[in-house]
Amino acid sequence: MDKNYIEKIPPNNIKIEQLLLGALIVDSNLSEKISFISSDDFYNISHNTIFEAMRKLKEFDIIILANYLKEKKLLTKIGGDTYLAKLCNSITTTGTGKIIRHAEIIKKKSRLRKMINSCHLIIDKGYKEESEINELISDFENTKNELLFNAKKNIFKIDNLKDVVKQNYGDYEYLVKDLIPKTGITVISSRPKSGKSWFVLHILIQISSGQKVFGHYHTQKSNVLLIDEENSLRGIQRRTKKITENTPDIPIINFKGFRIDNREHRLWLIDFIKEKQIELVVFDSFRRLHDLDENKSENITELYNCFKEIMKTEVAVLLVYHNKKADRHQKVNIESLRGSIDISAICESILLLDTKSSGSLPGSSTTVYPILREESNSGPFTVDWYDNEEGNQIIFDYKGGQTGNINKIEEAKKFVLETLDKERREFTINEFIDKKNNASLDFGISAIREACRILVSEYLLDARMGDGKFNRTKYYSLKI
Repeated sequence: MDKNYIEKIPPNNIKIEQLLLGALIVDSNLSEKISFISSDDFYNISHNTIFEAMRKLKEFDIIILANYLKEKKLLTKIGGDTYLAKLCNSITTTGTGKIIRHAEIIKKKSRLRKMINSCHLIIDKGYKEESEINELISDFENTKNELLFNAKKNIFKIDNLKDVVKQNYGDYEYLVKDLIPKTGITVISSRPKSGKSWFVLHILIQISSGQKVFGHYHTQKSNVLLIDEENSLRGIQRRTKKITENTPDIPIINFKGFRIDNREHRLWLIDFIKEKQIELVVFDSFRRLHDLDENKSENITELYNCFKEIMKTEVAVLLVYHNKKADRHQKVNIESLRGSIDISAICESILLLDTKSSGSLPGSSTTVYPILREESNSGPFTVDWYDNEEGNQIIFDYKGGQTGNINKIEEAKKFVLETLDKERREFTINEFIDKKNNASLDFGISAIREACRILVSEYLLDARMGDGKFNRTKYYSLKI
């Protein structure tokens, strides 16, 4: 046998082992997340000893760990207090995701070493020529089956509901409080040409700067990457100059043909995220990232798996999305999203934008409808956005929540039902308005329109189109 081949150093990563042990010393609770590895998986014998001590102690800090090793007469062998301190100083993060990936690397190296050792035993038997061929084949099959079994038995980690209930998972974290979670996928969607790009650029600039979004929602200052296959650099420049005078450092990939379903592109992105410590990747727009049919649920699943590979780096994803083509007066909701409804199932947060003219004021008014998987304090709210007097800056003016509007719609629903019950005939919207004006009630035509729409959807009203010259007029009556 080739001596050099035998003397090659087996697969290992001492640095990763040090980072993992250091993180566990700082936060022993993390050990629950990596129950799939054992002390035998560590290549360094000192690391093997330290990890075995951690397993037996369960809860520990550097003092408790050092004292335990000293009592077992192992402290000097592993390098003493100085080496334990070195392990603590070696860590750059204690994030759960990174710790799990470190453990996975250690496990992989361990399996490779075990596979190599098993193969060496069979090779050694072959060189000695003391075994029958069938016996060697049988040994090979047994070794292969054992390796496969050991690999498969650690695929799934089983949690116990009782332990889950006891676990302290901490507060739900946001990049933008109550709007954009720190993990998972967020979608911002609206009709075309309704200000999405302005809103998205404002949001990522505020996150990068640690400033409030719309002057209202707190942000966690984070490193952001923009992958923009929709807007030119000239357009991004123009918007940025009007949004802020202090442009933050935000890397941009613009019109480079990035495809999320291209594994080479994903691997490059993962390396970039790790190198620059990116915490949020913004994709504008989702449609430009792939060539698949978004109407098919299996394609959305495939794309989600691509994003999951990226999100293993603990980065959050923000997708700029488009709504279906619809009448501008049609109310936006979850069904407004274009393509398969499965897109909503993969999101932690969906922000639906409904933009209209501000009426007599210059600029636009956008109502934002947040839909979050986790319970949130944020309901629908309105932002007016317009140029300042000099025309060189855009103002995002948070106008507050929609609680008042919801109450007005409820009042309008009650008014419509009472009117129809009393009059016992069909009514048009204009007739409702006349009746409302006579009663001096505090809601307008939009509340009445929405009230009628909701009551029809709740099967409390019937609606029909008029005949002849009234064929564009809708008549409402109580459901019989």
